Amino acid sequence: MVGDFGQLPSVLDLPIYVSIQRDALSNNGIAAYNLFREVYMLDVVQRQSGNFKKQRDFRDILLRLRNGNSTLDD
Repeated sequence: MVGDFGQLPSVLDLPIYVSIQRDALSNNGIAAYNLFREVYMLDVVQRQSGNFKKQRDFRDILLRLRNGNSTLDD
């Protein structure tokens, strides 16, 4: 529902974990989010799946970028 926090920041809003005053629409979103009581952590990359070399290389670049471990070759 919230995606990968390692990817792009929230669009035109603050991250959901920031505890400062927001506008009413953002507060409604946080209230809805807080109703969930179960969390499922997904650990398989689906969008960049595949075993061809180009797919593996691209997936590895994205994962290094996400974790702040980019190389000059990336």
